[in-house]
Amino acid sequence: MNYRTIADLNQLLSQQLNKVPLSVDLIVGVPRSGLLSANILALKLNLPLTDIAGLCEGRIFQSGQRGKNFQIKDVQHALVVDDSVWSGN
Repeated sequence: MNYRTIADLNQLLSQQLNKVPLSVDLIVGVPRSGLLSANILALKLNLPLTDIAGLCEGRIFQSGQRGKNFQIKDVQHALVVDDSVWSGN
């Protein structure tokens, strides 16, 4: 089994940021496996963040002044992030 550090994850996400479409306006993390990756992406892209339940309920994670004017009903494109595979196939 190979282990990666959070620093490795951060570096890999930074290297792959150009693959995220510019039209994405919300990052959605799949609990538990995708939340760390989603959080890092949201910070790097300066986008709001929520989880799957939040998306269904129409709420985002609190983010200070920047997020106060954000309305989830205005979302056109959400990027759902998961960081696991069931079988690897």
